[in-house]
Amino acid sequence: MKQLQSLDLSMNQLTGPIPPSLGSLTFIIWLNVSYNNLSGPIPTGPQLQTINDPSMYSGNKWLCGPPLSRKCSTGNTLDTPDEHKNSDRPRNILIISSSIILGFIFGFWCVIGFLALNKSWRSRYFYFIDHVQSRCLTLNIK
Repeated sequence: MKQLQSLDLSMNQLTGPIPPSLGSLTFIIWLNVSYNNLSGPIPTGPQLQTINDPSMYSGNKWLCGPPLSRKCSTGNTLDTPDEHKNSDRPRNILIISSSIILGFIFGFWCVIGFLALNKSWRSRYFYFIDHVQSRCLTLNIK
C-alpha cells in the first residue's frame, strides 16, 4: 500500500480521524475524502503537502489544519460531533422539559385561573361558547 498513487474515499459516511499513517504514503498524487464525517487534524507528510487542494476535504466540518483555513485547537483536535452532542444532551433535555412543564402550567392557569377567579369573565366566556354553539347548529340545520 506504500506505493498507492490515488485514493478516493468520498461519500462513504466515514467517521473519526484520518489515520496519521496516510501521511507516510510516498507515491500518492491524488486523494479525495470529501463528504464524510471525518474529524481532527489532517495528517501531514511529504507527499500529502504537495497535494494542495482543500476541496478533497470538503464536507467534513470537523477537520482542521492545513490546507484548510480552520485551525486546530490546542489539543490538535476540534470537538468531534459525538463529544459535542453528549456534553449538551442532558442540559438540553432539562431545558426542553422545563419549558414544556412551565408553558403548560402558565397557559392552563392563565385561562382556567382567570375563569375561576373572575365571575364576570366566566359568565361572558360561557355566554360566548353558548352563542357560538347555537350559531353553528343553526348553520347546519339550514
